[in-house]
Amino acid sequence: MKKRCTQPGKPAAFLAAMLLCFAAAAEINLLKNHGFDAPGAEVPGRVPYWKSTGGVSLRQTGGALELVTSPDAPQMRVEQFLRPAAGWGTLRFSCRIDIDRIEPVGNARFGVVPSIMFFGADRKILGTLGLDNLPGKGSGLHEYSCVFALPPGTAQLAVQFRINSAAATARVTRPVLEVLAAPGEAVDAPAPAGRTVDWGKEPVVPYGSDRGEIVLNGLWRFQPIDPALNRDNPAPKGWGFANVPGIWNVNSRVPGLAAYGGGPLWKRAPENAAAAWFRRPLDIPADWQGRQIELEFERVGTVAEVWLDGVLCGRVQHPGGAVDISAAAKPGERSQLTVRVPAVSDVTEILEIEGAAADQFYKKQVKLEGKGLTGDVVLRSRPAGGGYRGVFIQPSVREKKLKLEIEFAELDKAADWTITARVLKPDGSEAKRFPAHTVRLMPDPAGEAVVRLDCPWADPELWDLDRPNLYNLELALTGNGRTETVLERFGFREFHIEGREFFLNGRKFNLRPMVLSGWSSPTFTLEGMQGAIEGWRKAGFNIHEVWPQEDFPGKLVYPERACLDYAAETGWPVIADLPSMRSMRLTFLSDAKGAAEWQERVKAKLRKYRNNPAILMWVHSVNSFNGTNDQDPHYIGQPEKFFADGIGITNALPAGRRVSEILRKLDPTRPNFSHAGQIGDVYTANNYLSMIPLQEQEEWLSDYVQFGTRPYLAVEFGFIGGFDFRRGRSAYRFTNKTERQMTEHLAAFYGREAYEKESMQAACDNRNAFIGGQLYRSTDAFVPDKLALDLFARMNRQVFRSWRTAGCSGGMIPWMIKDGYDLGRLDKSLLQKSTATVKSPPFRPGRRGFYRPYLTREERYCIGPEAAVPNVAGKALTEVNSATLAWLGGAKIPGDRADFTEKSHSFYGGETLRKQVVLLNDLRQAADYSYELRLVCDGEELAMRRGTGIIDAAGKLLLPVEFKLPATGKKRDAELRLSARISGNTHSDMFKLRIFPPRPKPAEPEISVWDPKGDTTKFLISAGYRVQAAKTPPAPPALLVIGRDCLADGRSLPPNFGKFVADGGTLLVMAHRSYGDEFRYGRFVQRQVFPVDDTSPVIAGLDREDLRDWRGSGTLIEAYPKTTTPKQLEWGWHWGNRGSVASRTIEKPHHGGWTPLLESDFDLQYTPLMELARGKGGVIVCQLDFEDNLADPAAMRLFDNLIGYARNRKFIPRSCRTVYLGSTDGQKQLNSFGLVFRKADTIPGDADLILVGAGARTTRSELETAVKRGAKVAVLGPEPAIRLFGLDLQKKQEFRGSLNPPSWPEAAGMSASDLRWRSPLDAELLKPVPGLEIGADGQLGRIALPGGSIILSLLDPERLNTVKHPYWRFTRWRQTRALNQLLANLGGVFETDKLFPSETPSVPTRIDFADRWHGKLLVPMNKAPAPLKDPGFSAEAKEAVKPEFDDSSWPLADLPFIWQRQAWNDPEWGDRNGEAVFRREIHLPPELAGKPLKLDLGVIDDGDDTFFNGKLVGRTGDYRAFRSYTVPGHLVKAGRNVIAVRIFDNFGDGGFTSSAKTFRIPLQNDIVGLYHTDYQDTDFRNADHPHRYHRW
Repeated sequence: MKKRCTQPGKPAAFLAAMLLCFAAAAEINLLKNHGFDAPGAEVPGRVPYWKSTGGVSLRQTGGALELVTSPDAPQMRVEQFLRPAAGWGTLRFSCRIDIDRIEPVGNARFGVVPSIMFFGADRKILGTLGLDNLPGKGSGLHEYSCVFALPPGTAQLAVQFRINSAAATARVTRPVLEVLAAPGEAVDAPAPAGRTVDWGKEPVVPYGSDRGEIVLNGLWRFQPIDPALNRDNPAPKGWGFANVPGIWNVNSRVPGLAAYGGGPLWKRAPENAAAAWFRRPLDIPADWQGRQIELEFERVGTVAEVWLDGVLCGRVQHPGGAVDISAAAKPGERSQLTVRVPAVSDVTEILEIEGAAADQFYKKQVKLEGKGLTGDVVLRSRPAGGGYRGVFIQPSVREKKLKLEIEFAELDKAADWTITARVLKPDGSEAKRFPAHTVRLMPDPAGEAVVRLDCPWADPELWDLDRPNLYNLELALTGNGRTETVLERFGFREFHIEGREFFLNGRKFNLRPMVLSGWSSPTFTLEGMQGAIEGWRKAGFNIHEVWPQEDFPGKLVYPERACLDYAAETGWPVIADLPSMRSMRLTFLSDAKGAAEWQERVKAKLRKYRNNPAILMWVHSVNSFNGTNDQDPHYIGQPEKFFADGIGITNALPAGRRVSEILRKLDPTRPNFSHAGQIGDVYTANNYLSMIPLQEQEEWLSDYVQFGTRPYLAVEFGFIGGFDFRRGRSAYRFTNKTERQMTEHLAAFYGREAYEKESMQAACDNRNAFIGGQLYRSTDAFVPDKLALDLFARMNRQVFRSWRTAGCSGGMIPWMIKDGYDLGRLDKSLLQKSTATVKSPPFRPGRRGFYRPYLTREERYCIGPEAAVPNVAGKALTEVNSATLAWLGGAKIPGDRADFTEKSHSFYGGETLRKQVVLLNDLRQAADYSYELRLVCDGEELAMRRGTGIIDAAGKLLLPVEFKLPATGKKRDAELRLSARISGNTHSDMFKLRIFPPRPKPAEPEISVWDPKGDTTKFLISAGYRVQAAKTPPAPPALLVIGRDCLADGRSLPPNFGKFVADGGTLLVMAHRSYGDEFRYGRFVQRQVFPVDDTSPVIAGLDREDLRDWRGSGTLIEAYPKTTTPKQLEWGWHWGNRGSVASRTIEKPHHGGWTPLLESDFDLQYTPLMELARGKGGVIVCQLDFEDNLADPAAMRLFDNLIGYARNRKFIPRSCRTVYLGSTDGQKQLNSFGLVFRKADTIPGDADLILVGAGARTTRSELETAVKRGAKVAVLGPEPAIRLFGLDLQKKQEFRGSLNPPSWPEAAGMSASDLRWRSPLDAELLKPVPGLEIGADGQLGRIALPGGSIILSLLDPERLNTVKHPYWRFTRWRQTRALNQLLANLGGVFETDKLFPSETPSVPTRIDFADRWHGKLLVPMNKAPAPLKDPGFSAEAKEAVKPEFDDSSWPLADLPFIWQRQAWNDPEWGDRNGEAVFRREIHLPPELAGKPLKLDLGVIDDGDDTFFNGKLVGRTGDYRAFRSYTVPGHLVKAGRNVIAVRIFDNFGDGGFTSSAKTFRIPLQNDIVGLYHTDYQDTDFRNADHPHRYHRW
């Protein structure tokens, strides 16, 4: 192209223009050494004109530039800088890159990619032109080409070749940078490399004699709109290319721009353009003459305005629609189609609903995800005028007929029509012909009519799973003076519900569902959708649900038509989505216009897809109609009962029910439901049971299988380590920013092994993610330690197979499936496989859906084996999600609906072992089965059972099997080994058990028992013990057993029982629900506990396998409690006590002399068995469920051991003569423990325990002398150890604590959990020297002396700055406990030792008042879009805050209470804002009168005025603030006092929002408590108790 100089009077400009003309004419390459053959490359690593950084080597060879990186040097950049000349306007860059090898190094953004960077005069980056990086993720030869306009102000540009985060070898050849046009001159882009322009080549697809369609997808010309240049008309030049469907902004799921144009329109990033032009030629077939021709945009980001040959034809608004172009169309000629797309939306925020809890509703800011034509563009024709509009084909397998609803529109008069129907096979041959029908159409006022025909058909080929039998219905229609035929594809199939079961074509169909969403599928390309379906199929799934998200302008969705067609053509069922009405859920019944618009959107979608046989059900409105209590096993599958009881139901319920009725009427052939809701035809819920015990999760459906009235589908299900392992218990957007507690949770399942196998990555997780306060960097992933994945696998295997066996017909959608089918999310080494690229098939004219030339393997195959590598969790899921399954279940128990979940594994020799072989068949036909079950003991096969038979389609068999176990004289390990085959599929399972010798008859003398309730007495007698009821204690030394739960509910010991202990007796206290507020308790029933000391006589002959899953079911606590108030949901649900070892455990006291013998649960911080030396005797508290496990050999051996231990236990008396020498800081710490001691400057002669702290004025000689005379000595801290003993400390970097408690008697009761550090930290530890025994890896030391020893401790809990780094709090607690344990073992006495057992009632530590408030909405105000203004106190409110006001007629409420959620259907409250008053009486004891009190009320929404006995004590206007007010002493009276809270709710929800434990008056006691004072339990979201529950 020649250029003309326009300003000859300016020499510089003239010269530049001439150079530009010459460059363009000769196609001058502006790059130097572009052939990589310039001399001067002799120096290794240097290539003339090309600068490099990073990598391993760079060289020019054979006309190529070779770049090499390695795992140690994975980053490399090679670049050439150029200064633009005056004539540079639009340039073209091209190159070829041949990748020999590439391997990612820890980053998904790896690859070899060219790019161009632009710099201003100040060297600031103006922008980067990044070419498609997907080709650069895979080996092979890749070509690149792009046109770009130089950004304004560019002073320098750099052509770069980068290797990012990869070990690679790549060769660059033929780099060309050339000028195409001068500044201001527009240039059209050529077609992008590897793509063709297919205008006019699209096939015409007929669907009748006078109907057809042309899919216009592919490359379209594209121009960003600059309001100053081309707002009203596109510029003649400067066109690039865009993908249609596609977007012009950036989103990895869909294709973006295909090629940039050149010139002024492209000076700024086109991705930011607010509008754009699209253009392409349009060839309309000549035989479409006379038809009505429409251009349908199946989806647009915002708006599409359509011109044909310059004639404005109409516009389409989001989400899509059609424009009639008949008037402008020229069949048989080529026309020019132009579309303007303004990318502006007035929707800037949407209502996000994550669940049913208050913190899961919020307004979410949204931007346009997709600017462009985001769906298929289809040209369609049909006969003009009134007539046929569609047919709804409704096959019925049960009735053996084909029902047709044939729709007509635009009819102007009644007329006779003749309709002939026949069914064609895919090859065009006739499958069925039906008699002709002549009907008289009587149009309604809208000109519409419907003809309903029933066509008998007894033997069609059915469409079914993996059997994609499809037909075409041909209708011949004669009427209104014309005849035409139409074709409609369908499959003959019927799907319906009976009770809890689904039926497909008359046979039961058990769903094994997956979800199609942004989480489960990384791309919306057609190939990616097909790959996702095939990957799911290979992983055992048999249907997918389309995530029914809220739609809004710019929202990107998967290629609906193409994906659903593929499903129909491959026999893959789908639960398809309908338009969401989530934003209307509270206004649907009152907003007639909005409801009508929603119905029209639904009808349009139904008309489009109603005949697709793959769609079995409809789903809509995610998380809009669920309640907070919908996971309660009492209600699952029982919506009527759920609504009747009314706990946690939603105020959107009436609208939801109405929506289901509408949908059922519009499509009576398909069930409908809401994603997570109890409306519609299927009961659904988001099932996240978090850390609720696995045994209970397995039994969760035991009520459902008997009482359920509807199918149950867990639409979101499973374990989410990224949330379940966190401190936070709140909405996921909060929880994923909280402290990590993975290893601590794993300890509940694996004991100390969890600490031993903790990776450094996991240990550093909190430290690396910590930001400040309670805030951590956000992520929903967890560290993939071996045990974390093993737990994930256990949850998948045990819960999935149990729910399938129970009969969960709707199945479970595993929400975090990608944590099991790892694509590099957890294991970064797998990134290479998942992110390597795959070249898509060439684009075919007429194809549907998004198209990208390259996809990563993850995008192409999803979780298929071509991309994903299942870890142990994924393998477990694949195993239990297969179409057939065989496993070993528990013994058959009459009347027990979950007997297959029992795990009895300890038996006496000679017993009969009973189990069940569980066989499941989800195939679509009956299947033959066979199995062999072997009993193997010590490697020897003792017996075998075989079975064969037939199992029905969608059937299950639970086949009881029995084995007579051999007699044995010792404990023996055995296994049941199952191998099974179902329809050719092989399965295996194994169950481990133990065979015990006969239990010897107890030879113990008579046991004294105080047992008013009688449970323990009955147990002891049954166990063969002789029992003596004790009204008074026996003479010590002796054993006295306190019966189970006899001290519960505030009861205390009878007189003299405490004296019995003090005088040398042993008190064995059996399990209690509670001993009062002195202890803290675990909330989970424990099925496994762990020994603190493996050598303890209490567990002689036993190991950890004997301390799990006992044969009984605990009766200490209620097995299946009902939820009666919303506040109970803070702890989730409890479902059964099967297999219990300990129903209620006690948190190990941090302070005092309690010594745990067994430990369990989170961070092993709980104990079911502990002892305390007190006076000359001691107390053993046993929380084990012995009374319920008489039949379990392991439990009974443990009990016999315990009785022997307790009878023979010789507690060493502890002395009160403890002295402390040292600084006041050490003294303060000991005081905080509650240690009984006195401070001294020198060693008194009567001291039994000498504690030496920093600055102590003593000598080593004096301490050794004291030891020789019988005293015990503990040296606390490094300073006295160095100064008095001359010891050296060694520095240890990244110390993680110790897992090795020393076996010294002084360390008895210490656990690995006490000595482990939660995060690495540099430490100074004792250095080994002769005479010094090192313990706990240098945290403890021991110097043995004649007569005793000196203990040295570097444990210093206060060293940990928990204010700055709160994740150290647990470690501080554990070290505090370890230090207290050490002092107790040395003989120290604590104030807390006298707290239990007590012969007097315990002293309360707080007054709780969450229940029984009277409240009333005094001034209701309708909700408004903006916050309401508080008008001030109403007259009634002024009276209501007075103490004498009579509130007896007001409704009662328990806190927390948000009236818009909990009382939305109560006329006293309703879904309104306004002024409310809440009142409650509290009764205070005389000793509190006149003393100031602290009043905790938690968070109140929105503002409050709080009164105590009629006087204002606090006022807060911030709805986020925690209310804690001080009540002056002069207001506090003995007896009746009144709290009154006036709330003004100005927007959204209103009321008391904090947890129930928040509402209290803390009481200050002088005595030190058993636990550290920094325990958090007021802020539920970040509280310390690990058993709190919140559904994500």
